[in-house]
Amino acid sequence: MNTNPLIAEMKLPGQTVKLPSAGLFYKNGELSDSVKNGEVHLYPITAYHEILLKSPDFLLSGTAVERVFRDCIPDIIKPLDLITKDVDFLFVCLRKITFGDEIEFEYTHHCDDAKKHRYVTNVSSLLNKTVRLDPTLVDDTFSIKLDNNYVINIHPLRFRDFITLNDAPNNSMNTPEDQFTYVVNSLLSTISSVVTPSGMEVSDKDLIKEWLIPLGSNYFRHITSKINDSAKWGPIFEATCKCQDCNEDFPVDIPVNPVLVFF
Repeated sequence: MNTNPLIAEMKLPGQTVKLPSAGLFYKNGELSDSVKNGEVHLYPITAYHEILLKSPDFLLSGTAVERVFRDCIPDIIKPLDLITKDVDFLFVCLRKITFGDEIEFEYTHHCDDAKKHRYVTNVSSLLNKTVRLDPTLVDDTFSIKLDNNYVINIHPLRFRDFITLNDAPNNSMNTPEDQFTYVVNSLLSTISSVVTPSGMEVSDKDLIKEWLIPLGSNYFRHITSKINDSAKWGPIFEATCKCQDCNEDFPVDIPVNPVLVFF
């Protein structure tokens, strides 16, 4: 029992939210056993956490996200193994319960003689735009059938893989070989298994990579297209504001996830 009266009587506000994925892809201890239907409880970030989230090194390594989520969302056991779209959504929620419903940002419209102005939008309006994953469509959405009778089972991008893919410096992809390796690794990050025409399911990443490399370009295009289609859910960070110079409505992306600022 805490003997400090300041802490003993302190009650932190919190909020329970449901992940856009509904927790459907978390089967390896990513969430606490007490979590049902993807509902987790959040607490506000502290001044220390805010400092962590403003450090590029801690953000780009995943250290800041891991520490903030462990402290402020105790229902999450493995923060870096969360789906990226869930991470984005949780940052919006943390922003709201910590700083309130309004978010202020600077923007310069494209009209003639436009000036940089401060605009305000509501965090709740961003959360209300969230597209939630339909559990009845998961099997079809995350399964790709090729005309050579192979079936590819995919999953949404995990935050850990997002960090790894974006950690590759631009100057390391100057050759076609480097670019092709990046494309293959990008596909691998969302492939959970491949089922052969005879019905054998293979989940070994090295074997899948060996199979992908000689695959025809038409199959690469098809797989990429299906992966993009499967990602049409999650939070939407676009708000509509009215230009203070020309009075025209314009859409703008709100940078709520601090990690995206540095990528």
